[in-house]
Parts: sequence; C-alpha cells; structure tokens
Amino acid sequence: MRNPSAVLLSLLCLGAGIAHASAGERLALLRLENAALPAAVQRHQLKQLPVDHAYDHLQAALTDMATTDLFQSLGSRLLERSRVEAMLEEISLSETGLTRSDSAAKAGQALRTDYAVFGTFGRRGPGFVLSPTLLELADGKETTLDAVAWTESETLRVSESITRAILSRVPLDPDGSRPQIRLGKTLAILPFNDNSAAQDKPLRASILNLLTSGMRLPDGVKLLERARLDRILDELRLGYSGYVDERTALTAGQLLGASDILIGSFMVVGGEIRLDARVCETETGRTLLAEKALGPTRFPGEAVKSLLIKINKRVGGNGHAAAPVPPRKHVLAVLPFENNTGVASLDPWGQSLAERLMPVLADVPGCTMVERTLLDKVLSELALQHSGAVDPATSQKLGKLLGADMLVLGGIEKLEDIRLTARLVRADTGEVAAGFFERGRSVDKLPEMADRLAVRIGDELSKEGLK
Repeated sequence: MRNPSAVLLSLLCLGAGIAHASAGERLALLRLENAALPAAVQRHQLKQLPVDHAYDHLQAALTDMATTDLFQSLGSRLLERSRVEAMLEEISLSETGLTRSDSAAKAGQALRTDYAVFGTFGRRGPGFVLSPTLLELADGKETTLDAVAWTESETLRVSESITRAILSRVPLDPDGSRPQIRLGKTLAILPFNDNSAAQDKPLRASILNLLTSGMRLPDGVKLLERARLDRILDELRLGYSGYVDERTALTAGQLLGASDILIGSFMVVGGEIRLDARVCETETGRTLLAEKALGPTRFPGEAVKSLLIKINKRVGGNGHAAAPVPPRKHVLAVLPFENNTGVASLDPWGQSLAERLMPVLADVPGCTMVERTLLDKVLSELALQHSGAVDPATSQKLGKLLGADMLVLGGIEKLEDIRLTARLVRADTGEVAAGFFERGRSVDKLPEMADRLAVRIGDELSKEGLK
C-alpha cells in the first residue's frame, strides 16, 4: 500500500483538493481488475509477466454487478459509469497495467468525486479473492477494505459481499429509494454484453429480442426501431458481437436521437444466469435506474421476464407493449429464384418458390405485393425471367416499372447440402437491406425451407421497421 502522504502529494500537484460537502459527496467505482497469476508464476514476477487472461471476463462482470448493487444502495451518489470509463482511458497505469493509488487519485480528482474504490482479484485455492482499496480524495487517506473471497459457483452473488465491504467504510448516507423514473421521448435498447467465460451470440440476440418485445412504456414514449440501431452499431464497428461500454452506448444513443438508453450485461455460471441493466440519460450519462435478475440457464426467458417486471414498474409503463416507430409501408416484388446448382431439372423450382413466399409476405402489415402478371410482363421485357443478377440500374428500372420499393431476390445453391438464399434489395439504390439463407438435406425439403425463409423475411419487414 502506498504511503498516504505520497498520494496527497500527487493530489497537490494536480491542484487543490476537493472540499467535503456531505450533501453532495459521491463515490466512484473505478476498476476491479484481474491480477490472477499464470500457473507456476510467483507474485514478485508480476511486473515482468502477464496475468492469466483466462479470467479477464471477470473484470467487466464484477464491475457491472457491483455497479448495480451500489447504485441500488447509493442512487445518485454513485458516479456515472460513462464519466468513470472516460477518465480511466486518460490516466496512466502501473507497469503491470493495474490501477495504482496515484492513478486512482488522478482519476478521482478529475472526476471531482470524494471517494474512489479500486482493487484486484486473483486465485485462492479453488476460488478467488478480491482486495479492494478505498481512497478518500480530500486528504489522500487510503484504506484497505475487507477482502472478499468466493468460489466460482458464488460468482453471480459476490457483488453483494463487495458492496457490503465498500459501504461498511464509506461514510455516505444510503439512498436506496427506488421511485418511478421519467423517461424522455425515445428509448433505445442496446445489445447486452456477454461477460461469461464462453461467449454465446445466440443467447445475446435472444435476450435483446425478449427485452424489446417485453418492454412496456408510458404513453408518449417510443421505442427506437432495431433497424436504425443495427446501422449505428455497424458504423461503430460493434454489431452484435462487439463489446458495448457505456460511453459507446451513449454515443450510439446520441446518433440515434434517443433521449434514454437501456444497456446491460449478462453472465452464465453453471446452471444460472444473471442480468444487470441500467437506464441512462443520453445527454448527461446520468443513471436513472439499475436492476438485476437471476434465473436458471435452461430458461433464460425467466430471468429476462423478472428483469422486465422490475424495469417496467420503475418506468411507469401503462401495460401496453412498447410501440416502436411504425415500419414504413412497402410495395414488394418477389422475383423467381435463380437456379445456381447447374442441375437443369431444378429450373421450375425458381418460379414455384417465389410464389410460395408471396402469400406469407402479403400478410405482413404495411406490405403490398406486386401482382404476378405485372411482374412476369416486366421481367419478360427486361429479359430477367431466369436471372437473379440485378444491378443498381436494373433494380431502379424494376422499381419504377413495378411501383415497388423493395425486391426479394433469391437463389437455389448446392454445396454439401441444398440451400436457399434470399436478400431484400432496395429498388432505388440496389442496396442489400438484409440477407437470409436456409439449408436442407435434399430437394424435397425446398418447400419447407421456403416457408421458413418467408417467415424470416416477414419478421424483418414487420418487426425491424426496415426502411
């Protein structure tokens, strides 16, 4: 532990200390970092050798879970996570890459907070142990808090012990009230980060879908459409596989024009899953609420449902499903599927598969189908009856002649199995708006594959608010 006077000297070099004002005192949770040593490495070698990165995922997990529990106890006395993350990128770190007392002091001073907590965790026998440190910025006093030990099976609940260790030494009055919050005009739900040891992309996508469909909002508050969110995340090079920290989430929210964002994370350990969620104001980064839920991994929907009940109660939802911005109405033309297998006997399938999609897509709200006779006539004039090659210029001609704004183009492919591919193309630009594929073992499965494809295209058109 560094000498408190050295910390105080660092603070004096940075500027005047922060005066205590009990009504406005705040706590910043900095980093809970991985300092677990690789096998057969001694602690005195830590400066020369890296830590065991197999436990890096616990850094974000512990910080997210502790943030939830601390906010539920301290409310607005806990400093906004986005401000903390911004400052942590600017402060200097020790040779090991771990936050030291002097860098913590710099962060706390710049954040204008009264208390800062940081710490490291490592292996202890079959489990782990966290060594947290409390830094009081007014006088540079540094206090080593009670160590927190846990086994792997206790990971999803260890944040309660971490919170107790912190609050037992921080002289802040608790503010555990959890009143309803007032949202702005629009809410964006971002993909939750997966803090598990093994990443599960399908589960991540399912959680987002369940949250979106289950959110209940007050009258006058709209849920931003997923299609716009997808585009912004792609621009930020995150998509559904990238890690979305709070600062990046706020940037995405600002680009979307959202007044508030719902962000969070989940972690799977053994047979359990834990979800942590926060609603933040986009403009200020201020946290409005933080909630958590646990449930069995076999039925993750139960944990999401529990989380939604808590959030919906706090936002004052009126019991009606959150209404995304209404999807734009589309005039849709489904072209015959192109036979790319080289097997001439499959040529007739191109027309029949297109016709199989049409009744399903015709039932999508806001979609009108181009009549088959008109489509055949135009395709004949453009000599496209058996071609799936539609460049931007051709798509513009098709759109103008058919009065369509969206085209469905597809193909029959033969790889190790039979596949159907399809893409939604914007007629005015020729841009691919979405792509799909289905696979089957044999040609006789083509009708079933087409049915599944139709449902997925319909979902994209109706649920995503595709524009």
